[in-house]
Amino acid sequence: MSVQVIKYGDSSKGADKGNETSILETCIRVTAQAKSLSPVDNGLLGNSIMYKTGLKSGGNTEGKELTITPRLDEGYVGSNTEYAVYQEFGTRNMDAQPYLRPAVDIVTKGASFQTAIKKIMNSEMTKAIRAGKKVTTL
Repeated sequence: MSVQVIKYGDSSKGADKGNETSILETCIRVTAQAKSLSPVDNGLLGNSIMYKTGLKSGGNTEGKELTITPRLDEGYVGSNTEYAVYQEFGTRNMDAQPYLRPAVDIVTKGASFQTAIKKIMNSEMTKAIRAGKKVTTL
């Protein structure tokens, strides 16, 4: 009895393709979640949130792309608006209105919105206390 082995391709390439597809799916889901959580004034911030992986980019309704080039097994989600970082982290004169970090926690860890926001607010309060600022809670 003889056994014939047929090789259909390099299995490591299949695994790489699976990883890239998984990263793409995660980035798409984080983008959608971040858009739904972003603060809305005129909608520019939410419309500017986009993703980019080694396979594909998208999410931005204005047809723009992130300028960064992801390496293999990397994916990026973000915005190219100049004030996006200030919305996410706040400033000396403005409280943070996080939308991207909670989106990552919700999509990747299955956290609820309340849990994700509570985690971030606790982190922000800890930073403020370490910086010697007076912290009040609602």
